[in-house]
Amino acid sequence: MPVSDTACNPDPVNNPNLPPTIAGHGTHVAGLIAANGSAGLGVQGTCKHCGIAMWKVAYAFCAARTHTVVLQPNGNAQTTALTHAGDHGSQVANLSFGVSVSYYDYCFSYPTNPMCQAIANATNRDVAIVASSGNGRQHLDFPAEDPRVISAGGFQHDATIAFWDLYPTCPPSPFGLSQCGSNFSDLSSYIGRQELMGSAQSVWSTTYPGYNWSPLLKCGDQFPGPGFGNGVGWCTGTSMSAPQVSGVVGILRSINPLVAMGATPTASGTIRSVLTSTTAEAQAGLGWDPKFGYGHPDAAAAARKVLGTVDGVTVRNRVTPLFRLYSAGSQDYADTTSPQFAAGLIITSPQAYAPQGSPVPNYTTFPYDSSLGIIAAPLASVYVMTTEFKPRNEWPALVPLYLMDKQFTAAHDDFMLVTTVADIQQAHADGYNLRTIQGYIYQTCTPEPQCIPPAAQKFYRECNTAINDCATFLESERSTFEAAGYTTTYPAGSNKVLGYAYPATDTDGDGLPDGFEYVVGTDPFHASSNGDGTSDAVKIPMVGLETSDPCVGGPYGASRCGADVLFRNGFELP
Repeated sequence: MPVSDTACNPDPVNNPNLPPTIAGHGTHVAGLIAANGSAGLGVQGTCKHCGIAMWKVAYAFCAARTHTVVLQPNGNAQTTALTHAGDHGSQVANLSFGVSVSYYDYCFSYPTNPMCQAIANATNRDVAIVASSGNGRQHLDFPAEDPRVISAGGFQHDATIAFWDLYPTCPPSPFGLSQCGSNFSDLSSYIGRQELMGSAQSVWSTTYPGYNWSPLLKCGDQFPGPGFGNGVGWCTGTSMSAPQVSGVVGILRSINPLVAMGATPTASGTIRSVLTSTTAEAQAGLGWDPKFGYGHPDAAAAARKVLGTVDGVTVRNRVTPLFRLYSAGSQDYADTTSPQFAAGLIITSPQAYAPQGSPVPNYTTFPYDSSLGIIAAPLASVYVMTTEFKPRNEWPALVPLYLMDKQFTAAHDDFMLVTTVADIQQAHADGYNLRTIQGYIYQTCTPEPQCIPPAAQKFYRECNTAINDCATFLESERSTFEAAGYTTTYPAGSNKVLGYAYPATDTDGDGLPDGFEYVVGTDPFHASSNGDGTSDAVKIPMVGLETSDPCVGGPYGASRCGADVLFRNGFELP
């Protein structure tokens, strides 16, 4: 917030507040995560479909020597922001800040430190935490050095992707430290372990209009453009590396939301193990390095590993539960594919949401702090897809499910899913806020029912105007919801049918909904598609990472796996 100080303000009576003279660090970081590439600024965030929530974690401070108002890190705000992110459903937390500490695993020695407690809370909610390693050419900063946190070091922007270290040609630092090289793992004192790398030198992203973050480092809206106001510019530091890694984590979590992050970089079957095992360096046979860690992520390779392989071909999509929750007090249905957001509604929301629907196979609990006791088991009646790519060329194209919400009163919220830009604009005009994408469904097609993909059903959105609530449900649930008063379209005159999604039906009883098997290409009528006796749910689980190709080997091989898909090398696919 602005600061009033006579050392900074020559006229405190007529002009009691002065804005900071520097700004834009968070804007630059946010752009690297989720900037809209279609905006024409030349900036594309790493995770183009990620929703983003931002917290200001700096305070305005009067620098008496220069008579200017500058920004300083606010440790209390940093702790509060991470705690809030963990409590309210964030799946990834980017921490582009840090402080030098003299202890390895600082939180082991000081577990009651507020930031350590915030890290523990977020870890219990299975939030991915990514932090910048630091820019002092020394051991890792805290919190990057914490074993539960993915530390992001930096490489240079040249073609060699060399470790970022410009010493001794360091520019003047506004922060009192050498700002010309990435921190790394100091083996002599065993302080932290570098995990992944991102670009740290002269990184292009969004800037705060009309402001620079650091003129000494040529970082901000004035550089390199001719004057203020172009809204983009360069910045240097591992603060820029961390959001690039965070964006990759966001992609993986959207593809397969039910895979745990993992307590260590190599924990089997986790997102962290996917990241560390698919880096460019890991693919070249290189091991962990004190400076480069496991290397820089190969997002495409990591995505392929999270998706899985069927009959030797990377699947184009997966199916995941759309968790349904209901608050009797708020009289509101909420739907989400995020376990973290579902847990937040159950534990943190004052409206006391509770799951509704059928048990999710092989997924028995949401991520939470076990000291709080048992929370309600995950339930879902609808299953949706996780990427924008249609599974088969002959099936309808996909449309995203955007989550929006509005607070009507202190005791009543309405969470609602929409699929079109027109619906977003109308809902926003009516006071709804846009959150993020909650998976994908098939768009409507003709002629029905022939064009509807196998096992899919019509997916409705209808509203109960008496209680200001909209709900989504399948054709098989329609009579129940309409009997409860959910009969009105929103917006007025729109189609009640949003598209097509999958029910919880599992014909062969292998723990995989039929829709999942149709989408990835296994046989929904045989628990073991290749006939070797091992369930498809073990080989390519909905809850976890693939262990083996379910359509290779065995007495049947791929003969029962998506036989109607021609040209499996992808030639036919767009």
